[in-house]
Amino acid sequence: MLEIARLTPAQALVLAIDVLAAPPIRGQGGPRGGSAGYAVVVGADGLARLTAEPEHPSSDGHRPVPASLGEATPLADLAAAARRSVREPDQRESEQLAALDRAAVAAAEPGANRADVTAPLRAVSPSDGDRRRRAELARLVRAANGCPAGTTAPLPPAPRAARPAAPPTPPLRNRSGARSVAARSWRWGISIVVLAAVLLLEIIFLRDRISHDIGVVLDAGRAGAATTTARPTPPPVAPPAPRAAGAVAGVDLRALYPCTPGSDCQIRLQVLLHPQPDPQTVAWDLRIVNPCTGAAAAGPAGTVAVPPNGERAVVVDTVSLPPGDALAVLAQVSTPAVAASAPLPVPVLGTCTAVPPEPSR
Repeated sequence: MLEIARLTPAQALVLAIDVLAAPPIRGQGGPRGGSAGYAVVVGADGLARLTAEPEHPSSDGHRPVPASLGEATPLADLAAAARRSVREPDQRESEQLAALDRAAVAAAEPGANRADVTAPLRAVSPSDGDRRRRAELARLVRAANGCPAGTTAPLPPAPRAARPAAPPTPPLRNRSGARSVAARSWRWGISIVVLAAVLLLEIIFLRDRISHDIGVVLDAGRAGAATTTARPTPPPVAPPAPRAAGAVAGVDLRALYPCTPGSDCQIRLQVLLHPQPDPQTVAWDLRIVNPCTGAAAAGPAGTVAVPPNGERAVVVDTVSLPPGDALAVLAQVSTPAVAASAPLPVPVLGTCTAVPPEPSR
């Protein structure tokens, strides 16, 4: 049983208690001997019995009484088998495995008492008793003996002469296989015809559309190259001051809505400050730069009072943008320190119709 099945700790407990419950029955040895010629035989009822098979009988035909209880009960084998069946035992299984190990050590002591060895095992046995585990062992024995569920003995094989001759099957299989291949081939043929018809209809009705799309794709590369050459990307605009200096921890300028040149643009200016114990005044102004032409214009300006230990000053204002292909709006802070924001591009992806002249050296 240990070779063909994995015993759970609960099943091993049931077998160990059965073996310790009754003395060995001489003359009913199993096919395989255990320690010192003893074997544990599990019947079709799931009950384990300890049998003795004398290997070196005495003059009266009986084997001498074993020196210790451990020689007559393979508790160590049961404990090892139960430990192999679980890789990560839970708390209950760990207690059962520990009880099996202690019982195996106690049974090996000379003069060990069966009741004393059995008591710790019963203390950790399953709460629902051994009926369920014994039924599991019974099913295992019946399966090992070749019996179906519900029987207690192997079924005898049917005589060879009584078995009816099997009808010749190769012709039937051949005809069935031929019909299956023919059915699949017919479906494949219909699928290919339908696919070809769909492709033909698409070519007939969408021929002009397909030609137009191919032309658009081919012209896109040439048009893109010409557009890139005629309308270059605006050159970058350098901020007039760093984003942080002194008491100013940072300057951030953003548009509340998408803006376009030649219209009003709502902006939000946020100046981050290092908290100070005294009140602070933030003076700011906006500057509008056309990176394509290099022209610059002044925008709104103002001041914001920040209370003691204040961390930021926030301004929401509207700036009138001049016309142009591309613009950049910058915010500059003059007090309590000189700092500036990153350029705010208007529009986000602008182009220039003409390259701005290089500054004179």
